[in-house]
Amino acid sequence: MTDQVSMLSEQLVVAAFYSIIVATLAFVTGKILLKIKPQLASWKALWLALTGFAHLPFIISFFPRPASYWPVFDLSSLQSMEQTASVNLIEVTELIASVSSPIQTRNLIIGLFAIYCLGLIYHLVQFVGRCYRMNQLLRQSESLQQGADRLSKRNYDFLSKLQRQCKLEVRLNNQVTTPFISQTYRTTLVIPYSTLNELNNLQLRLVVRHEWHHKKSNDGRLQWLFQILLCFNWFNPFCRSLVRLSNWAIEASCDEKVLNNKTNLRRTYALAMLKILRRSATDLSHQPVAAFSSQSNRSITMRINHIMDPSAKGFKSFLSRLTLFSASAAFSLATIAAQPTTEVTGEQILINPLPEAKLTSPYGERNKFHKFHNGMDLAAETGTPILAAASGKVIISTEKLKGKTNYGTIIILDHGNGLQTIYSHLSKLNVREGETVKQGEVIGRVGATGKATGPHLHLEVHQNSKAVNPANFIRF
Repeated sequence: MTDQVSMLSEQLVVAAFYSIIVATLAFVTGKILLKIKPQLASWKALWLALTGFAHLPFIISFFPRPASYWPVFDLSSLQSMEQTASVNLIEVTELIASVSSPIQTRNLIIGLFAIYCLGLIYHLVQFVGRCYRMNQLLRQSESLQQGADRLSKRNYDFLSKLQRQCKLEVRLNNQVTTPFISQTYRTTLVIPYSTLNELNNLQLRLVVRHEWHHKKSNDGRLQWLFQILLCFNWFNPFCRSLVRLSNWAIEASCDEKVLNNKTNLRRTYALAMLKILRRSATDLSHQPVAAFSSQSNRSITMRINHIMDPSAKGFKSFLSRLTLFSASAAFSLATIAAQPTTEVTGEQILINPLPEAKLTSPYGERNKFHKFHNGMDLAAETGTPILAAASGKVIISTEKLKGKTNYGTIIILDHGNGLQTIYSHLSKLNVREGETVKQGEVIGRVGATGKATGPHLHLEVHQNSKAVNPANFIRF
């Protein structure tokens, strides 16, 4: 029995060594490809292949095989360093063989095997616990019929039709902040009540379509497989990193299927993701408990950036890109948590306040009126409605701002996170200071007040009290 344990321990150590080497190669290969072409981050097939390749050596070690298929090393038979010179083994074998006593060598191998078993048991217990919490969550969720009185008729009809046509069960819950789909013995779509209350009809349909694509691709079962593999490969950090990258690629792949090259839906879909991010960041009493959901705040923020600019090249250095993103995401989430009652929207997705207007003077242009143009001029007829570029609070709404008389009638909206928008040369004010406005709401009318040569809107975007290019936030 002792010899069998010793032999199993030896083969496990060698398999673990091979697993780390192969996983490292797979991880480095993926990172190199990402640096060359960042768009590959959303290529699901690539990351699934790399993840499977990384787990393969350790999986093979658990299957019966002929001796010639996998090298078998009898580590306990090594007597000294002189004996190892005649045996062409890998470096880890030579390291272990340097132990002077065969008994010590055997004890070392068995000790490593015991550590692995303890780690395996610990991670399997965690996995079972997540399964139990998932089951409890599904049991505590309400069926569509039970929650009908809390839904609008339109949402109820939509979800009922979805339940019939897609052959899945829809459950409603207040314990989660993000929708997710569970694929165990039956397929279940869990939707938070907060999502139904905060998203408009189009946004809800886009989010549900995303989850439906998960069902169609069996991504829920794939998540289960990933978790089980990670239990056995718990010691390998590269396998865990590859699984995380695969999860992100799965989400991005579903996002692309939802939009299906419909660029007009990108902003609407990104706003839906932004609302989910805000809810998960501020509602600390209802943390996500979906056992296998990859919907973290960081993941959603990355998805928003990918949705709005799927062909982005990224920064020259992956490390600098990751550091900059982490810092900005941490700042955004900290601001949201500190001001849960303010209309905060993170890195703001702004709409064009004058969609049909003509751009007559871009940001930074130098002319007879200014050495550096701090905003953009959008020409339109007097009286044309001006829309709020994003939801926020009116901090200035006046016909004459002290020290800024050239601006004429002016409105300043604060959107949180240090982001403000300025609208000047207006002919009419439709909002008052202290009011809260929604994105797309009419706040004023185009005019030619102040220092202006004709009716137009002078639009400025300020980030942390500094004027920035509006084109970085708005697509004109």
